[in-house]
Amino acid sequence: RKGDEKIQNSCSLAFNDGYEFIWFDANYIDKSNSSELWEAINFMFAWYRMADVCYVYLSDVYNDINTRLRLDRADILESRWFTRGWTLQELLAPRRVKFYFADWSLMGNRASLNRIISKATGVSQEFLLSHSRAVHEASVAERMSWLARRTTAKIEDLAYCALGIFDVNVPLIYGEGRKAFFRLQQEIIKASDDYSIFCWTYEDEGGDDHADGLDHGSIFASSPAAFLDSTGFKQLPTYKQRAWGVVENRLTPFVLTNAGLSMQIPLLQSWSTF
Repeated sequence: RKGDEKIQNSCSLAFNDGYEFIWFDANYIDKSNSSELWEAINFMFAWYRMADVCYVYLSDVYNDINTRLRLDRADILESRWFTRGWTLQELLAPRRVKFYFADWSLMGNRASLNRIISKATGVSQEFLLSHSRAVHEASVAERMSWLARRTTAKIEDLAYCALGIFDVNVPLIYGEGRKAFFRLQQEIIKASDDYSIFCWTYEDEGGDDHADGLDHGSIFASSPAAFLDSTGFKQLPTYKQRAWGVVENRLTPFVLTNAGLSMQIPLLQSWSTF
């Protein structure tokens, strides 16, 4: 079976690299156990971050010597692995990531392939060349943009697959639909004063706007797709915050009530680009 072949070949890679142990998320999580599933999803990013290496098998990318690593290779840019929600943390969290073609020959690693991976995923090269700690230095809007084109089998998992990316935890409630993404954003503003979470673009998705029980006039986005064009939003450097008095004059925290969201934000005049 293909699954068995994948396990056998992965074990061979690990053995040849000098490792005694290898872990497969698909095989070692009991999804029928709710507490184990909650722990796995909420702490998956941390687990991957402790990994010395992550092996990525691209079953839909073939080893073509003539176009081996060209930036315009459609099969690489459109590989399903780069479009799945759950694989974003697999890409960013481990110390090293090694990619393999469909024939299990080595394609390269995250660093050597950073240009084509960046083109395929929208993740800036700086975050592909560094370890996972740097991921949390990206603005909330930029991290959301990395999820904008990704998909999951269950709509709730678009929120749950991003928990480690934003370093937050939420209860798992399957069946709530897009409310899961709403709860994710609530947790993010509790833990962060990054205003870029509100830098998204509304797009009418058609159908019944209230079918999921959400108010689409909300300041919160209904899905990561709303952040597709938000890559360019960066956090203001600390030295500029100090120069403009933002650090010294600490702002009030976000307050979410049944009447809406209350917040105090700086209004700054800039005569030059950041």
